[in-house]
Amino acid sequence: VGKRLGKLVKTDVCTSFTLRGRYALICVEVSMGVPVKKSVHIGQHKQPIIYEGSDIFCNRCGVLGHNAINCVVPQTNQQNMQAMEIRQGDNARGSDVQTSTPYMADPKEKWQTVTFNRQKKENKRTPEKINDEPA
Repeated sequence: VGKRLGKLVKTDVCTSFTLRGRYALICVEVSMGVPVKKSVHIGQHKQPIIYEGSDIFCNRCGVLGHNAINCVVPQTNQQNMQAMEIRQGDNARGSDVQTSTPYMADPKEKWQTVTFNRQKKENKRTPEKINDEPA
């Protein structure tokens, strides 16, 4: 999956040992100027891709580096950019996906961004015993 999205950098331990079956946590290097893929086909299954980091990911055009509020891509050019990225990206990686058919996003399909709750770590030091009396 990672190689189809870009250059696979690393995976977490649970993903490497297939301890979780519901999702895989991977780190992938992608180009900043082109839209990222919303999903990838694994055999006959269409697997949606969820990206981490809502502050640098644009839900409108799919490009990393800005958010939807700061997006400068006109609404009409978004599908053209996605079709161009799919054709160029698949040719560059030598993928077995047919590149003659441009990718047209389903209007019902939306970008998803994953967020994790960061829990505060409690100070778990044990209090030192103070004993002024000789033992």
